[in-house]
Amino acid sequence: MLVAILRRARELAEQGTALFGSPALQLFLSERFTETDFSDNPQLLSQFCKLDDYDILGAIKVWQEADDVLLADLCKRLVSRRLFKIDLRKTPIEPAEIEHLRLKATKIFGLSPNEASYYVIADTIDNRAYNKAAHSIFVKFKDGSIVDAATASDHLNLSALSQTVEKHFMCFPKELLD
Repeated sequence: MLVAILRRARELAEQGTALFGSPALQLFLSERFTETDFSDNPQLLSQFCKLDDYDILGAIKVWQEADDVLLADLCKRLVSRRLFKIDLRKTPIEPAEIEHLRLKATKIFGLSPNEASYYVIADTIDNRAYNKAAHSIFVKFKDGSIVDAATASDHLNLSALSQTVEKHFMCFPKELLD
């Protein structure tokens, strides 16, 4: 929901809609930056570091009263804890199922098909608890020797933890279940 709110706020800001926000939040809503922009402009990184939960949550509380009905509703739902239902699966979600829920959202909430994409979100997430190549964990023994945890462990099966687990999810308002 948070991503959907920020995506909608950015869309509105890029269209020229004035939205409440701290100077740092305003900067990142109204402009798109690349990794090169950050390395070329140290001030940009400084502005990014000024962003925190308070900037985002403070803006969301104010955006509950936004003129944009979609942004206002998403913010009201988040603030009042009317959170979307999350359907997490091992297998990919069929496009027809996503489209069916989006169509229901257009009818129930009076949304356009584009706006319905803010209410029915489908994506894939992955997680790997231990990535030896990227971030090895080392154990230092009493004798001073240092060994990779995967080698040193008698109890942990770190090879199982190093497997990437991929899940597919869909989230949407609970009203779409009726």
